[in-house]
Amino acid sequence: MNYFPGADQLHHFGANNLASSRRFFINTFMQTFKTYLQQEFVKRTAKNPSYSLRAFAQKLGLSHATLSSMMAGKRKITEQSFRKLAKALDMSPNELMRFQSSNHSHESSANYFVIQQDAFAIMSEWYFDAILELSLIPSFRLEPAIIAKSIGITAMQAKIALETLERLELIFKDKNGNHKLQHQNSINLLDPDFTSAANRKYQKSVLEKSVDALETIDRKRRDHTSTTMAINIQDLPKAKELIQKFRHDLNAFMQREKVRPDEVYQLQVSFFPLTQNSIKNETE
Repeated sequence: MNYFPGADQLHHFGANNLASSRRFFINTFMQTFKTYLQQEFVKRTAKNPSYSLRAFAQKLGLSHATLSSMMAGKRKITEQSFRKLAKALDMSPNELMRFQSSNHSHESSANYFVIQQDAFAIMSEWYFDAILELSLIPSFRLEPAIIAKSIGITAMQAKIALETLERLELIFKDKNGNHKLQHQNSINLLDPDFTSAANRKYQKSVLEKSVDALETIDRKRRDHTSTTMAINIQDLPKAKELIQKFRHDLNAFMQREKVRPDEVYQLQVSFFPLTQNSIKNETE
């Protein structure tokens, strides 16, 4: 399988443009696959917080320095390297096809591919929101080591998250090189086909954090409560409205003017049936 365009596919650009056009496709490919490697590493650390970059490099048959350079975009990923890495990562045919397609497409298509990956990551991992909220705390510096210590992720996860947020223009670097929140931008970038899957993954990760907080954080610093109730299913839409209003009201209160935030908290509300759909038939 050929992952890079050949001269027959680029002849219409002319001889002078052939080399620069090929460089464009290779650079675009490097960016997309760099993002893939970053997010694959993040997934593995999410499952095992002690999983290191050195372990990931060993899995891929690379040195720690080589993998670090690839993930930073400082080392070119050749077709031979890609095939080796794809095999080590057990990439599916669909994933291989995606990279092949992005290699033969226009810049906008390749950029769309990166944006979709980034948007899915942001919408499916809890710590992206946490990092954006940390930026609202006065004097807090958005640096990988500081973020990692503050919210309990690895420095590499924090570094990749900052790069992702910057690519999507949710944060930017000021003249002093410090990351700042880009208030006017939105994260509603994900293809609707992926939104539900991203939301399920996000809610699951938040629930896992809630369980962890239940076990490790003193009751004075958290609130875990629940209520069981019999309801009429026709009231469910109104219940959702009330829950949404509560979330908005609490958020507005906590972030009211002239209040300086000094912590980041997570509110998670679940409202779901304990009974099965067949209960109505059983009572008739």
